Amino acid sequence: MKIRTRLAIRFTVIVASLLLLFAFVIYYISSSYRQKDFYERLNEKANDYTKLLTEVDELNPGLVKIFDKNTAYLPKERILVYDRQNKELFNTFEDKAPVNNLFLEQVRKEKEIRYTEGKNEALALLYHTKNESFVVIVSAYDKDGLNKLNNLQLILLTGLLLCSLVTMLAGWLYAGQALHPISDVVNQVEKISVSNL
Repeated sequence: MKIRTRLAIRFTVIVASLLLLFAFVIYYISSSYRQKDFYERLNEKANDYTKLLTEVDELNPGLVKIFDKNTAYLPKERILVYDRQNKELFNTFEDKAPVNNLFLEQVRKEKEIRYTEGKNEALALLYHTKNESFVVIVSAYDKDGLNKLNNLQLILLTGLLLCSLVTMLAGWLYAGQALHPISDVVNQVEKISVSNL
């Protein structure tokens, strides 16, 4: 392999490594922000539903359904509310199995638990009123956030590939210019013979 090609490859590897590190940091920060933002939305949803269920004198799931139609709906959204005796007060998916009592006790101890249910991200938290405490579980699928993250990943990978190709070409041209004076010296040395020394 020629020196020019080796220099171009080394230059490309160095630049591509820096770009890869930069892309990874951007992706990681974006992913962390998406997750934090989505859990904040889940928290707001849990607080809204619990306030509605506890501040209205009579528990009325029909009223909650009307409220649900007038608020931003999250894909595959599921909301569950349990009282102190682990009695289910509200469930947006009545056909789903109830939550394990051990899990509800764990939420009461830790105050907040974040976890995943398949593709859904879930938040279980303890909500207090003056006289009662409730365990609220909200889960949903962050379709928009994950789509944006996938688009960012595609953009970063495409940019990394294009920049690497441009860097390889630029490195090859630059190495050629840098090695040109040495090539001239080598050519002149090769012309030296016994007759023209």
